[in-house]
Amino acid sequence: VKSGAAAAGIVVAQLVDSSPGQLNVSRDFLIGSRAAWQDINAKGGIKGRPVFHRTLEVDGTAASAAAALQSVLDNPSCVVLSGTAGDPVATLVAEQLRQLNASIAHVAPWLQNSSVEVDERTFPIFAARQEQIGHALKSLTVMGIQDLGVVYASPQEAQLYQNDIVRIAQSMGLKLQTFRANGDVDRLGQRLTPGTPAVLLFVGGTPELVQFTQGLDRQQRQRYVVALADVNLQTM
Repeated sequence: VKSGAAAAGIVVAQLVDSSPGQLNVSRDFLIGSRAAWQDINAKGGIKGRPVFHRTLEVDGTAASAAAALQSVLDNPSCVVLSGTAGDPVATLVAEQLRQLNASIAHVAPWLQNSSVEVDERTFPIFAARQEQIGHALKSLTVMGIQDLGVVYASPQEAQLYQNDIVRIAQSMGLKLQTFRANGDVDRLGQRLTPGTPAVLLFVGGTPELVQFTQGLDRQQRQRYVVALADVNLQTM
């Protein structure tokens, strides 16, 4: 942003994770953010001032997030950090802002982890992953389902969410069968046996879900797959 333009306008910064595991969510969220700020500018900006949407790509590491965040804090024209994506980087930024005691708002991050300590700087607008899981499982029990398969696309998803899923399922009287893809979701879809539950909760992103359902397609038994908010149905 040119100095003259920055002085007359408002800078809004967005950190997006371009690492392979988060690229799909980050790209979708970035496209939506760009469209939203363009629409605001088309309507005259904010109190007559144009909005300059600044994108900073990070590689998912704490060091990369810290460097990008510092560049935001060093820019006096930047008034808000908006739409950080995906969840791991949003978590890092929320924690780093608290540690730095930075006086900038962190609005609408793609923050899916309810275990993160959120202070007055961070304003999530999405349901946490644990809340999504609870809602999905409750909907299934209302339908009379008692047996459920849970598919984790990677060890990271299993580590983050397995304890919550087991706890929520037990509180609702659901019997769980757990399946871990360990990076090969297509083969996992092919490997499922006739004894696998007909309803499967998939914990992972869109590309992994596509591969998993392609594996399922090679089986004769029909199954129902329940996904969470990370999945983009348009991409599917």
